Amino acid sequence: MIPAFFATGCQAVIKIPVANIHPNYFQTRLILPEPIAAPFYSGQIGNQAAADQILELAREDSDFAYIVSELLLLGESIETGGQIEPITGYFREREF
Repeated sequence: MIPAFFATGCQAVIKIPVANIHPNYFQTRLILPEPIAAPFYSGQIGNQAAADQILELAREDSDFAYIVSELLLLGESIETGGQIEPITGYFREREF
C-alpha cells in the first residue's frame, strides 16, 4: 500500500501505516537492552520478536515496565489520533 500523500506548498503530509515505520538507531526514547538490540539490529529477529522480548523483560523489571507502558500509551495515541508532532525520516522501498 502506498502512503496517502497531501502536498501543501513546500511541505507534505504523508499518512504512513504504523506497521511500515521501523526504529531509528538514534531514537532517544528507548535504548534496546543489548540482548535484544544485537539480534534485532543484525537482522536475526524482526520487530515482533523484539517487541515480545521487550514485554517479557518489562514483566521482570518494574522500572523498565514503566518506560514500556509509557511507550505503549504513546503508540495507542498515535494509532488513534495520528502523529501530532512532526517526525523526520526517510523512505526505503515504501518503508519509513
